[in-house]
Amino acid sequence: MPSHICLSLKTLHCHNRQDFSLKLVTKATAKKYIIDIHSAFDRLIPAHQADYVRCRLLEIFGGMYVDIDIVALQSFKKWYDYLTQYDIIGYSWKPDGDKIGIGTLGPVRAHHPLFIHYKIVSHMLLSRKFTNQTQNYVLRWAELLREIIVPKFHKLLKLNLTRALMFDGPTTVGQIVTRNPLRQVGESVIRALNMTVPYLMYTN
Repeated sequence: MPSHICLSLKTLHCHNRQDFSLKLVTKATAKKYIIDIHSAFDRLIPAHQADYVRCRLLEIFGGMYVDIDIVALQSFKKWYDYLTQYDIIGYSWKPDGDKIGIGTLGPVRAHHPLFIHYKIVSHMLLSRKFTNQTQNYVLRWAELLREIIVPKFHKLLKLNLTRALMFDGPTTVGQIVTRNPLRQVGESVIRALNMTVPYLMYTN
């Protein structure tokens, strides 16, 4: 594992080990946590595998997803404490931007309608696009994550179908995590980032 990824994991563990169990889920272990994983999973590129796994884990267990190159600056516990009153925590980096993050997702309660919707739509999409005759790769970059969850979350908010607590990204999540300054841009690093999905769950 690249040294800057090890650093990121150390910061996550350092700030959160008192309140959480840090689970590092890889392609090899994903099926241990997701027993009904779609049959097309092994045919996905690593980035789409990470997209799929993060949403399915949140659907099944609840919790919070963070990209593996995130550096934690403090504990996530105060965000989790909001789940006593709310179903999901969202944030936006711009006043007119998306109301939910992708690289830092949640916290959210298990079986939230957003991620139940994700399972249904993603499985329909994968079944339709990956058949025995499929030869070339058939998914667009944002098709298996952002294009599913962002419009659905906005609809849930509009119809008051979820108890969501909304934050301003720069003054909240921006104070809790940051991008690893040692991150290198390269295909090998991108593959390393996308092959592994860090996931936090309460120990209580």
